[in-house]
Amino acid sequence: MRGLVRRAGRPSNKAREEAEGANGAVLRALVDPARRKLLLLLSKTPMPVHALAAHFPVSRPMVSKHLRTLARAGLVEAATVGRERHYRLTEGEAARTALAIAALDERYDEAFRNLRDHLEGEN
Repeated sequence: MRGLVRRAGRPSNKAREEAEGANGAVLRALVDPARRKLLLLLSKTPMPVHALAAHFPVSRPMVSKHLRTLARAGLVEAATVGRERHYRLTEGEAARTALAIAALDERYDEAFRNLRDHLEGEN
């Protein structure tokens, strides 16, 4: 019964999404580094879930959950191809902006890794 009781003052996910609007959904979707990486992978070509999951140390259901979050934010969409669902980036401005943020984040991560490697090499 623990999961059925809502704490007073805490809004539901639906209420929060309605209050934050479309931009809030996009920003919430970009918070997780795995979702940013998914955007980068999908920027190259549409891919099925199992191909995307191969790039992550988590289960396929977890990758599917991240994809659903991205889809709710309007950043990706799915098409059924045979027995698989292939995901691709949407063509909207929000998806282009989210992809730019994800690419910038990856460049910063690489720069910090290079700096760390350089500093560790000096010691």
